[in-house]
Amino acid sequence: MLRQWLEQAHGRTEPMWEVWQDDKGRCHDPLRPSIEPGGFASVEELRQAREVTYGALRRAVQTSRIFVFTPGLTESWANAGAGQEYASCPGTAVGRYDPECHVFVNHRVDAIHADLEALLALLKAENPEIKVLLTVSSVPLTDTALGQHVLTATSYSKSVLRAVARMAAQDHDWVGYFPSYEIINSAPFRGMFFEPNMRSVNPNGVDFVMRRFFLDQEAAFRPQKALEAAPQDSTSQAVKEAAAKVGARRRGGAVVCEEGMLNTFG
Repeated sequence: MLRQWLEQAHGRTEPMWEVWQDDKGRCHDPLRPSIEPGGFASVEELRQAREVTYGALRRAVQTSRIFVFTPGLTESWANAGAGQEYASCPGTAVGRYDPECHVFVNHRVDAIHADLEALLALLKAENPEIKVLLTVSSVPLTDTALGQHVLTATSYSKSVLRAVARMAAQDHDWVGYFPSYEIINSAPFRGMFFEPNMRSVNPNGVDFVMRRFFLDQEAAFRPQKALEAAPQDSTSQAVKEAAAKVGARRRGGAVVCEEGMLNTFG
């Protein structure tokens, strides 16, 4: 969807001017059906609003120092003929579902990686000084079109997006990754950053993530192989002492498992 918006805004591809009309004759934009809750008065008004957004996107790309993007899921709906994707399934918020025209797609790693590489190239071409900061949405899916349990569908979506984000950060020194997804969803926090519905992130979670980010903003753009290239003497004194304790126990005949070593280093 981001690649689609950027390419259309910069004239790389022709926009899809499909319009959804409700029972009152109001017009809705398939690329953002909820942007005007009551719909637009006419097709022309819809197109003018879209053109304003295209212009805002161009200005954002040209003037940004850091472009932040948070992908959320891999499931999408598309127009079979035009090949362009919708913001939501036709017929849910607005519009009508047509099985002859509308197709469901659950994107794979290769497809998402290709889209991300294409949009990164576009961003760099339009603004050579730009940096991109990727995160992955911490919010799980609330439903799925796959016919399987939503927890399984969520695991697939987040895993694919996280893998692609890692690939981009590893391949480009101007692309960074910040682990807001891991902070919110990691087991040690026991779900404490979610609201009672176990889906929405609560204010404490948002605050915790943002404080981590502002404490060390540059960490997101450190080379992914920095740890592998670190010199041996960079190990902290505390870690060296803990490792020495583990070695002494091993020499004394004690069996130390990986969990025990983690406890010692902790």
